[in-house]
Amino acid sequence: MENLENKIKKAQESEEKYDFLGASIQYKEALQMAQKLSQKEKIKELKNKLLTVGAKINFKTLTVEQHIPNSSIDDFINLIIKDGDGLPIILKTIGCHYYFYPRIKNILNEAKNTMPIMFQLATLTTFSDKGHVIEGGSDPQIAWTAKIYGISQGIITNLYLKRMFETLKQKNNLNGGTLFSYIEQKGIFPTNSLPLIKKGVEKYFEGDYISALHILVPQFESSFLYISEKLGIDIIALNRSPEVSTRTKVLSETNLDSSEFRNVWKEDFCEQVKYILFSPLGYKLRHKIAHGNIDPIECNQSNTELILYLFLVLAGRVEIKSQVKK
Repeated sequence: MENLENKIKKAQESEEKYDFLGASIQYKEALQMAQKLSQKEKIKELKNKLLTVGAKINFKTLTVEQHIPNSSIDDFINLIIKDGDGLPIILKTIGCHYYFYPRIKNILNEAKNTMPIMFQLATLTTFSDKGHVIEGGSDPQIAWTAKIYGISQGIITNLYLKRMFETLKQKNNLNGGTLFSYIEQKGIFPTNSLPLIKKGVEKYFEGDYISALHILVPQFESSFLYISEKLGIDIIALNRSPEVSTRTKVLSETNLDSSEFRNVWKEDFCEQVKYILFSPLGYKLRHKIAHGNIDPIECNQSNTELILYLFLVLAGRVEIKSQVKK
């Protein structure tokens, strides 16, 4: 069996030849060996080497164009934005319509049937644009499924949702006041979040997407947990300490994978929230914003509209039942 020093030597030779992709694979395998051997100094050294060569890889960008006739988009828009329907009805339809979220069973089936053979034969590693190895990117099934999911979500975000928001602004008086009024009047969002949601909505209509995203993403997480509790989901966590203490759970992929959340919100919406906010192979907006490492280029109109759409899902799918006093 190849030892650690030989593996590092091979990685260094590849790096000296400017084969940064090959070097990254060798350094990754060496790092795995060092972890098994619990060699702390080597682990630290190899983490830095892996990040350094990963950032130097010159990836080629492949562009695929898919032409969708404007008539098809118009037909869909007209299906949602019907003459005579008021803005609240249209916004509710957007929040409930299945066209706006990828259906995970279809995605899994398509990924299974279309995975390139090289994904299964080659050593697979997925890197971020900053050179970090991405969790899950070494598993062919996970990586290819995320790719197919991303294509589907990208079409929804940049084609249908973008066109929908623009049409509503031009023809249906969608603005900061009318959108927030719809959200507020649903009566399901936490009272202390409403001023922040209002500010985030206003920043979106001002074109200040950096501010809008930094306000709206945390408020969606907070509102989602608040409404989930009202729907019967346990969101109280016990702290791991000798003294008994509690706190509100932090929304995570684990929550969204649980039967509790999926029984209430259904698996397609849970998968969509995971991909947009948490998944290392997805947009990961929540983590990037929470930890301050989001790229300004990601604070754009499309991503902001995607978060606003998530608010419309909550507003559209949850109703307060009035109680008649006897």
